[in-house]
Amino acid sequence: MSIFDQTRPPYEIVISDDGSTDGTWRALERLALESPVAMRLLRNKRNMGLRLNVEQALSASTGDIIVLADQDDIWAPTKLEAIAASFEDPRVDAWFSDAELIDGEGRPLGRRAWEATAFNSSDQEALAKGGGLRRLLYGWTVTGATMAFRSHLLDVALPLPDSLDGAEPLYLHDGWIAVLAHLDGAIAVNPSKLVKYRQHPTQVTGMSMVETAPPGRATSRERQAELAREMRRVRLVTRRVRAHPERAWDARKLQELFALEGFLETRSSIAAGERAVGKVLAELSRGNYHRYGRGLRTALWDALPPRLRSLARND
Repeated sequence: MSIFDQTRPPYEIVISDDGSTDGTWRALERLALESPVAMRLLRNKRNMGLRLNVEQALSASTGDIIVLADQDDIWAPTKLEAIAASFEDPRVDAWFSDAELIDGEGRPLGRRAWEATAFNSSDQEALAKGGGLRRLLYGWTVTGATMAFRSHLLDVALPLPDSLDGAEPLYLHDGWIAVLAHLDGAIAVNPSKLVKYRQHPTQVTGMSMVETAPPGRATSRERQAELAREMRRVRLVTRRVRAHPERAWDARKLQELFALEGFLETRSSIAAGERAVGKVLAELSRGNYHRYGRGLRTALWDALPPRLRSLARND
């Protein structure tokens, strides 16, 4: 296991077995007996699903820094060393790196994780400078297999919300923790490919980074559905933030989060058929259409009568 081959050994390894029936548990027991690192094994009598199983493993972790690991990926020997160096900065609450994509047999696919998620140099710079909230709220930026974070984030991240379950979760656990880390402190980005990230059809999340055909042009109904989904993502975060007023959240980032929530609420009410022109003008005066939309293009779309929006295909 590449976790054992680190230049800086881990403090402990916590594994939660989600009701496996293929001999995995016996293999884990043998591994624990031979492990040079303290191992804590948790076993579910029945399958609990990704969210609850991850929550169980996180709750059982005792270290100050938690490093997420997928069992079939390969770590570079210096991964934990790089993580430890980054967390010497007390402002850093979370960290993630790039990864090399490999297939089920370990063969390189000739593609990087950040390439697959379109996390370009501008996005990297923005996040490193404390920006990038909208990108994180989208939930397709930080991959758990490449992630580490301070354990005190669990005070607000747990319990993981129910809406992280299902075929189309609002976030996965990694994206959820990343958003809260950003609001709480800083996220460090490391462009090195410190993980070989395995891609195969049986991934539990179903979120393979193997290249697929680009989406077609969205209809008005599809755009309205995506707006509603974004509103749900943002509200999930704002509700958790408001549930922890004792937390020293970053005031500037919270201001941006709540401004975005208000903007999306306005757009949602317009999409539901409420009178639009006055609301559009108000959001334009605040600069929110340029900050969170496509400027006048989005504003003009919202100002259209509902009947015309339903006939159009693009805003």
